[in-house]
Amino acid sequence: MRSCPACGQSLKDDDLLCPKCGTVVVPDTVNRSAVDGPRCSNHFDRPAIACARCGTFYCETECLTATPEGPKCKNCLEVFQVLPWDERAQIGVFQAYWQTCKQLIVAPVETFKAIRPEGDVAGSMLFTVISSVVGLFTTMLAYAVIIGVMMAVAPEQTHGNDFTKLGPLFVIGIFIFYFFLLVIGNIMALFMFAGVEHLGLKLLGAEPKSYEVSIRAYSLSMAPYIFGLIPLCGLYFYPIWALVLRCIALTQMHRTSGGKAVAVVIGPLVLCCGGLIAFYALIIAAAIGLGKH
Repeated sequence: MRSCPACGQSLKDDDLLCPKCGTVVVPDTVNRSAVDGPRCSNHFDRPAIACARCGTFYCETECLTATPEGPKCKNCLEVFQVLPWDERAQIGVFQAYWQTCKQLIVAPVETFKAIRPEGDVAGSMLFTVISSVVGLFTTMLAYAVIIGVMMAVAPEQTHGNDFTKLGPLFVIGIFIFYFFLLVIGNIMALFMFAGVEHLGLKLLGAEPKSYEVSIRAYSLSMAPYIFGLIPLCGLYFYPIWALVLRCIALTQMHRTSGGKAVAVVIGPLVLCCGGLIAFYALIIAAAIGLGKH
């Protein structure tokens, strides 16, 4: 009777794996002197390397698939849930965007925990651009219409004939300028804040995955921006929701603690706000001092 050398479990003569602990075992029918190095768990006659996720040995030719994190077996590849955004080439960009936002809003913890952490940077940038447009366009258009109507019905004496004629063009120009400026600002914020948060996790000893994972976490956390389609009021609550979602994303995608995720997301904002308050306090104090003299 054969037994597993690792746990002592009884084995059949043709067993290649221990049914209890999964250890690769050499059948009695195989010449042990001919076995050189680890063998594939499915094909014992083939040399093997370890799966980057579970550590089980498989052959590269048939049982492993190359991934950014290293070769992975079929079981480990199936562990990750496919995010609709990652299938945008098949189902369409806008359909994938809508389904992804809905999924992240309804079940954020479960979704971020199940999806593949890695993703292409171009895809993260595209998600950020769409979120920025969706989040800003409706409200800014509403403001442009309101201001344009106010200028059109205002008494002529308040702005003069020339300004009346240039008013609509002026409003449209300002709207377009600030709209694109804010979209570009969100793209810059993607890389800047993702970098700050990634560095923060390292400083806190969290051992995060790659910087690309932090970029993906930041971009996907912008899913609540879809509520920006609600004019005027949507713009004022979805950024807070996005911050909460980003804490969840970093926790689940980097497999770190919630405390560290909150610290790297909220900490820089607190420092920035504190710095602005101190700056304005100095300006006010200087103005008061000059007034006394």
